[in-house]
Amino acid sequence: MQSIALALCDWSSLQKTRRSIARTYCSPRFTSLQYDTVNKVAVDELTGFVNELRKLPQDTPVNIKPIVMGACANMFTQYMCSTSFSYDDPEFKKVVRYFDEIFWEINQGYAVDFLPWLSPIYKGHMNKLSHWAGEIRQFILGRIIDDHRATMDPNSPPRDFTDALLMHLEEDPNMNWQHIIFELEDFIGGHSAIGNLVMVTLASVVKHPEVANRIQKEIDATTLGLRGPTPVRQVIDAVHRGHAVGDVEDGVVAYRATRRHHGHRNQRVQNREGGELDIMS
Repeated sequence: MQSIALALCDWSSLQKTRRSIARTYCSPRFTSLQYDTVNKVAVDELTGFVNELRKLPQDTPVNIKPIVMGACANMFTQYMCSTSFSYDDPEFKKVVRYFDEIFWEINQGYAVDFLPWLSPIYKGHMNKLSHWAGEIRQFILGRIIDDHRATMDPNSPPRDFTDALLMHLEEDPNMNWQHIIFELEDFIGGHSAIGNLVMVTLASVVKHPEVANRIQKEIDATTLGLRGPTPVRQVIDAVHRGHAVGDVEDGVVAYRATRRHHGHRNQRVQNREGGELDIMS
């Protein structure tokens, strides 16, 4: 595993090559083409994100987390793979959910992490994680890698991170498929961390409405009031009007009655319309 997972690998020439590829696309310089692409991808996806928010019912509780996570996932896949997916695509929704489940698991601690001889007790749990990982891999291979391999021009500069990985696979005899697919999965999976950070931020904004007003004022001052409703306002309105932002099982924000979930306590707060909203604390 240490020779495959980039975060755990050594400093051999192979791993230096893998880190170099990743650095170009995942830590782009301010004046680079990749930096411009990141900005364009984010702006374009926000348009689709806001359109999805407008489809939500006006007077009933809504679960906004899948839309937030889908937007983050599309930004990552569009930037790294030049591919995006419909928010209603069932395979895409399933994979985004599996990434989120795995992100939750990574941040938990189990006795088996320190006492490997307990692994037989965790067999069912580990099989579930393997199933999620297998579904993710099949999606990436079938919906991203296959298309890139069919359309990639080895004589032209790489179109994106995926092309760069595939080209190095052909050129570097020390690199194999496991190195490529693990690296791509790791970086695409980063959207889960961003999506959950956004959800925590939204929870804080709902808890402190004066912050939302300050955000809106800063946006209005910057745009001189020439823009319509901003994505920030659209999201906050969607959260408030439904008195809810997600399901308890989504792990970050909940709208059900105060209850224990994975050791976290829900804290009741007032929304701007006087209703109560449960925030995971």
